[in-house]
Amino acid sequence: MPTNQTTEAGLGDEPQAQTPKPGNRWVKAIAIGIGVLVISLLACVTGLWWWAGTDGSLARVLTWAGQSQPLSFDRASGSLRAGGRVERLTWQQGGLTVHITGLTIAWQPWSLLQRKLELTQLAADKLTVNDERPPSSEEEGVDVSGVEQVHRVDDERGVGAFLPAT
Repeated sequence: MPTNQTTEAGLGDEPQAQTPKPGNRWVKAIAIGIGVLVISLLACVTGLWWWAGTDGSLARVLTWAGQSQPLSFDRASGSLRAGGRVERLTWQQGGLTVHITGLTIAWQPWSLLQRKLELTQLAADKLTVNDERPPSSEEEGVDVSGVEQVHRVDDERGVGAFLPAT
C-alpha cells in the first residue's frame, strides 16, 4: 500500500527572516525621533502663529508683560499679529511714568526675521510723560547711538518704522 505522504510545497524552502542589525535599529529610532521632533516643532509654530492672529492675543501678551514689568492697561482689543487698540496703557518705574490713552498699534511680524521692528501704525489720542525722578549730576539714559530712527509723521501723527542702524 502506497504511503500517502504529502509535503507542503516550499516548506523549509523559504529563506529565514533576517533579524535587523542592532546598528540599523538605532539609526531607525533616531530618524523617527528626529521626524517626531520636527513635526512637533512645526505644530507648535503653526499653533502659535494661529493664536497670535486671534482676537484677544494682544491683551494676553500685555497681561503676561504686566507680570514682569510695571505695566498696566485697560480694554485691549485686537491681535498680536495684526495689531490692535489699547484704551489705557501705563508704565512706570523709578519716578518715570508714561501714560497713553487711545493707543493704536500695528506692525510687520516678518520684519523681525530681518532683525528690525517695523511699525506700520503707532498712534495715540494722548501721551503723557511724567518725570518725577530726582535730578542727577550724571546724565543717565539709554545709549541709542546704534538705533536709526526712520519715521514719517502724517496727519494722524503715525510713525512709519524704527530700524536698527546697519
